[in-house]
Formats: sequence, C-alpha cells, structure tokens
Amino acid sequence: MSSRVNRYNTSYYNRRSQLLARIDKKYKSEQALEK
Repeated sequence: MSSRVNRYNTSYYNRRSQLLARIDKKYKSEQALEK
C-alpha cells in the first residue's frame, strides 16, 4: 500500500518539478530578452 502511494507521490513531484523548471526557464529567457 505505502509503496503504491510512494510511487504516486514520486511521479507527482517529478512532474511538478519538471513543470516548475520549464516555467523557470521560460521566465529567465523572457528576462534575458528584456535586457
């Protein structure tokens, strides 16, 4: 049971960190264009 929950949480956090990294990259590239 806990291993299934653990795997779900891991995939959720992986997806979330990938999304945040993509947003962060987009934000940084837009900042660079403004300079």
